[in-house]
Amino acid sequence: PAAVSGIFASLGGVGKSFTLLDLAFKVTRFDSEAWTSPRALGGEIVRFGSAVVLSAEDSRDELHRRVQALGDDETLKRATGRLFVPPVVDLGGAPTLMNSQFGEANMTPAWFDFVDQCTAIPDRQLVIIDPLQPFISIDLNSDSTAAARLMAALSSLASETGATVIGSHHMRKASFEIKSIWQAREAVRGVASLLDQARWCYTFWY
Repeated sequence: PAAVSGIFASLGGVGKSFTLLDLAFKVTRFDSEAWTSPRALGGEIVRFGSAVVLSAEDSRDELHRRVQALGDDETLKRATGRLFVPPVVDLGGAPTLMNSQFGEANMTPAWFDFVDQCTAIPDRQLVIIDPLQPFISIDLNSDSTAAARLMAALSSLASETGATVIGSHHMRKASFEIKSIWQAREAVRGVASLLDQARWCYTFWY
């Protein structure tokens, strides 16, 4: 959904990051001559434009390999200038977007710089932070106030840019035993306010 934020969660190694990169790539590569729209996450993509993927785990070379695996030269050309995937691993590591000062969680100047840069991108439709925890110097497993404030910041970014904002997150190892949607929700790491403040949550499990 446009202009709202949500959580995308799974165990490590299931394919969360690649799936999100694939989604971003498809959002940027609209082909007016195609008979059908590309599909992702079980549905048809209906909005096209620019996408940002802030990836904390993959190097520049790995990101290039992944993007090149997603399409041919023509589709890559259509995504040029619309798909933004800064290799933060090669740029000194993930910037701290939220920290604690005097016991209170606050968004940092790096966060507001990120918001300004996203806002300046024309026709933005999607912003992904993958995963959230490396960018947050607060334990999302114990601090309910910080988790709620983080989700409020993501929602504000979504509202300000009109884009879908996705924060990816991990699941507990208990996700091997998931048999229902409720168990999937319970398997997402972090305090309850993390999901309570999200408009939606999409989960992968074995």
